[in-house]
Amino acid sequence: RKKMSYSKNDDPEMDDYKADGNDFFTTAAIRPLVATNCSDFVLAHSNTALRPVRQLSELSLLPHILEAMQKLGLNRLLRVQSHTWRHLLIDRGHGAMVVAGPRSGRTLSYILPVCDVVCRAILAVKNVKLDWSMEPPLMGIQAVILVPNLERVRNVSNLCNAFLQKVSHTKAYTLTLTVPSTKEIGFYHRLFNGIGCLVATPAQLVWIMKNWDCLEQHKNLKVIVYDDMDLMNPEMLTKADQVLKKMMPMDRCHPQLVMVSQSYDPGQMAKLKLLNSNPVLIFGDMLEAAVYGETRIRIALCPAQVKINEVVKMLQQRPPKEYRTVIFCSDDADMRRLVGLLEKDNSYSCLPYYQDANLEVGEQVHRWMADTRGIILLATDNCPELSIRHAHTLIHYSMSNSWSKFKMRHLAISGNLTNKLDKDPSRGEKGLPLNSLVLLDDTNQKQLPRLVDFLQKYQPVDDAVVAVAKQIREQLARIDFNQNVVCRQIMLLGDCINSFCEERHHAGHMDQPTASVPTSGDVKVRLVRVYSPTHFCVYLLEHLPPGQSWIAFPSVPAECMRLQLLQDGSNERYWPPVAGTVCLCRIEGRKVRVKVLKVAPIENVNLSAYNLNVVVQAMDEDTRILSVKAGQLYKCSEELQEKPPLAIDLRIIGMVPHTGERDWTQEDRQAIEFKLKNLPEEQFLQANVQFATAHTIFVRNLAAISYAHGSKIHLRHFSLCKHLTDTKLAKSCQQTRDRILAFFEDKSTTVSEPKEPGPPKNDQQKVKVEEQLKEEAKENNPPNKPVSKVRLIDLIPLALEEARQQRREQELKKEQELQKEQELQKEQELKKEQEQAKDKAKQLEPEPAKEAAEQPKPSQNGSSIDQLIQCVLNIAKLQMEDDKTVPEQHQSQMYSATSKFLDHMENGVPSVNGKPEKSPKKKDTKDLGDVKVTPPHNPKMQLQLPPNVARPPTTYYQTLTTLELHVELPDDGYQYTALLVNNHVYFGAGHPSTELKYHFQLPMGVPYSTLSHHMRGRTVYVSVKKTLGMSDPLNFHHYRFLKPNHEKFGQMEDRQQEQVEKLYKFFQQMAFRERKDEAEENEDSADEDLNMDGIERGDNSDLYED
Repeated sequence: RKKMSYSKNDDPEMDDYKADGNDFFTTAAIRPLVATNCSDFVLAHSNTALRPVRQLSELSLLPHILEAMQKLGLNRLLRVQSHTWRHLLIDRGHGAMVVAGPRSGRTLSYILPVCDVVCRAILAVKNVKLDWSMEPPLMGIQAVILVPNLERVRNVSNLCNAFLQKVSHTKAYTLTLTVPSTKEIGFYHRLFNGIGCLVATPAQLVWIMKNWDCLEQHKNLKVIVYDDMDLMNPEMLTKADQVLKKMMPMDRCHPQLVMVSQSYDPGQMAKLKLLNSNPVLIFGDMLEAAVYGETRIRIALCPAQVKINEVVKMLQQRPPKEYRTVIFCSDDADMRRLVGLLEKDNSYSCLPYYQDANLEVGEQVHRWMADTRGIILLATDNCPELSIRHAHTLIHYSMSNSWSKFKMRHLAISGNLTNKLDKDPSRGEKGLPLNSLVLLDDTNQKQLPRLVDFLQKYQPVDDAVVAVAKQIREQLARIDFNQNVVCRQIMLLGDCINSFCEERHHAGHMDQPTASVPTSGDVKVRLVRVYSPTHFCVYLLEHLPPGQSWIAFPSVPAECMRLQLLQDGSNERYWPPVAGTVCLCRIEGRKVRVKVLKVAPIENVNLSAYNLNVVVQAMDEDTRILSVKAGQLYKCSEELQEKPPLAIDLRIIGMVPHTGERDWTQEDRQAIEFKLKNLPEEQFLQANVQFATAHTIFVRNLAAISYAHGSKIHLRHFSLCKHLTDTKLAKSCQQTRDRILAFFEDKSTTVSEPKEPGPPKNDQQKVKVEEQLKEEAKENNPPNKPVSKVRLIDLIPLALEEARQQRREQELKKEQELQKEQELQKEQELKKEQEQAKDKAKQLEPEPAKEAAEQPKPSQNGSSIDQLIQCVLNIAKLQMEDDKTVPEQHQSQMYSATSKFLDHMENGVPSVNGKPEKSPKKKDTKDLGDVKVTPPHNPKMQLQLPPNVARPPTTYYQTLTTLELHVELPDDGYQYTALLVNNHVYFGAGHPSTELKYHFQLPMGVPYSTLSHHMRGRTVYVSVKKTLGMSDPLNFHHYRFLKPNHEKFGQMEDRQQEQVEKLYKFFQQMAFRERKDEAEENEDSADEDLNMDGIERGDNSDLYED
């Protein structure tokens, strides 16, 4: 592009461009235009020949406008602007309608021409001398720009001010004017003295009509712009049209009319043709252009196996010999399969355009565009070099992976769209009908809801397709990466008219209220934050259910303290973030609890992305929605996650802005905030609940109430709904209330049931462990796979523990039985003594056998334990003997490890008092040079744990000399043991009050010498010292319970980098010193050579100095 430049010359007009005090560039960010929906291709229809602008030098814009463009970084000429700028700068009769999506450059397509027209009108009357009897030439409004909301008013007015601020004008004249919310008197004075550009919403323009009777004085109105007219309130838009009709001059030509919209409206196009004789219709959206050209779009839902039948059916209805046909596929492989089905089975001639197509194929495509001869063209979305414009039939065999690519496919039929603005009847005849068939299967149905919403605006859609689209929309709502809040327009007005809105537009399971949220009755609240006059963040204090008494909620300060105590203080990062989960977020140096709403796409889950964008909502301090980075998120405990949020949103249902806007101004919010936060201390806020969702309570009214202790009654001092109505800030709307209730339907009344009391915590952990073991067994133990010998070491203590548990249960039962028998024996003691005296001689012989018969269980239990131990040891011996590939040294190590660990389980776990304990050093029998790195065991061979054994969460990091393990236990009362046996790290922990044990065994990849450990709090710190200074090649990431300590790894890398830099600087200094020494030696040698003859010579240069 040609770079814009501005040079000042001697023209007297050029001296008039001076900057005002209000400089837009100091408040707005100077940045280039970011256009995500910009298209390199547009469709432009007009009744005259159109010549799009190719370079900015072709335009006759004023120099100060070009300078402002350069400062704003607007150095890119977009296709939409290339057609509108030249057309709008010609004359008043040249209007335009631009149909394109947001961020496509459509706003600047009219702002620059409008500002140029206003500037030229001001400069034209600059040197005109006026008499007191003459009417001011610039009285009234030059241009009116209508926008849909207040945010667009601020943006558009800032842009207009940036391009108009350097033109000279009188102090009374206003270049850019917006309607203030306070409706001050000075606003009317400015209207009378003259306005360059009036930027307002339709509701604000209607308000001007009601309060000003000088509408007939706008004889200088030159341009009227409707920006995003499809997002405007239809009722207010109709009233605004009536105002503009009164403002238009009747004795002169009509002003230029510019309409910008996201969708095509034939009614608005008729209005444009009525007011402007030379209108232009520009499409930046090819799908909207296809609808404008009366293309029939049909959706077919079918399995992937029968899609070929739908293709053949369409080809039979529209033969390729008569209709130029293009079929779009997803990739080359999909295209090859379809070509085989069409050519071999159905005898159709195909021309596939693969990614590696050569010039010969390109020439065939050009010949096909001239004469099809019954050949079908197949292509993909990745072929921008194909310039197809005159197709008649489009078959979407595979859906595009994005909505924008799907719309651009319809560029292939743009050349056959009828120009409805052409006055030449010969060129306005309709050609062949156009058709677009969309085939959707189970793999590409994600775009169906959006496609159905688009088609329902222009043509009827099959009810079955609409029902499937609704189901797909509900399924997509449950996807983890997006659980955004409900659209704010729906929460305020009950509907949203912005088709490009990215917020949620349906109610789902996440909106069902929990048991802690009141759904009826009255509530007492404490105000936290004011978002708008009808939207607040509050703390719940008390709840009055219907027909009951007040129920107090837990104290907010106490709950805040409990939440702080539940934060364990760990700095473990939360990765990957999942929508719908609760975590901690560091905001302004503090960790607060938040809920993840939306997560940007993650390319690789295994790589932690610190700068990943995540949308979260605060839960306790307020309910703000924040956009943070993934590096700010930290894990929190399960108990902290289950705690209900302290803050909740409160909205007044059915109250809408009185002006007819779809949003509130900042001044309105500040006025209500000042009113509510300055209530007397004895007054409290009380609201009547209409219904509630999981995160919002909708109330009928919010009132300030106090309690009169003398008369013992409650007095109402302030009603918010009445205040909003009296001050004309809001009005009640029953239609809005009905729409909101219909949107949530059953979601607001269905309360999610609290969790039923399940088994004890230990049993729940056993169930989780059993499920995990089943999955691991399926993955790691296929049929006919032998049992790993390493697991035998751990099976012995587990079997012993289970046997001991059974023996303890049997002993308890036996004690209870013995107590009952003793009570019976006391009653029959006399009788037994007599019988024993008589039969004493007979009972002496069978007594040992009888006692053995009465107490068989203990002996059996003891023998069962011994048999189990012996059985497991025998199995270990047999397997080691059968495996001839295992060296004898490894067998002895395994057997010794088994015996040592068995001794610990037999004698009990030694207690640890929190002091470091080092294992005895092992004497090395080999030199360090003979030590070899042993390959680690297969990490995928996970241990099949019993229900009462689990893996403790462990973080690790290693240096060149040590391996550090941080084992987190549930409580500081656990007793543990940590051993280093034959280069294996064994860890076991247990608590007297629970059956759950924590255990893991970690084989090492390099030789280790000693192990030291100590316990601080509930964390056990294990340090294993290496024999050699090298990194352990063990695949730690295969062990699920091991998590890397990224901060420690980062610190170690930083220290290594510092050492490398210091070493590098040292070498540089050494090299510099060597060079310096060599230079000094050279100077000394030169002096010696010069004075070798013993004669002192002077410097000859002194003889020539004057």
